[in-house]
Amino acid sequence: MELVRPWANTDRVVVADSFFASVGAAVRLSDQYGLRFIGVVKTATKGYPMNLLGNVVLPQGKGDHYGVMAKDEESGKSILAWVWCDRDRRYFVSSCSSLSPGNMIHRQRW
Repeated sequence: MELVRPWANTDRVVVADSFFASVGAAVRLSDQYGLRFIGVVKTATKGYPMNLLGNVVLPQGKGDHYGVMAKDEESGKSILAWVWCDRDRRYFVSSCSSLSPGNMIHRQRW
């Protein structure tokens, strides 16, 4: 938390790897520092719906995803937890995104 203190209340996005990512980190950064958060969840699963997302069927395979959102009625803040399928399942937690379709990015590959 000390690392992000200079950017408190700037509404910036903190992107974290699995060492720092958890539901608790997303909530604390939002509540105490006014920062948004996105991170990969591997072992810090307290408060994360791992049973639900670990067992959800992803029929399309690679590229398929499924998510759930928890919203605080008082503050209106929400936390999104989702699973995305690559070769394996990858789990994410975020306080700054949605599962809305984005724009396709086309790049020339060599």
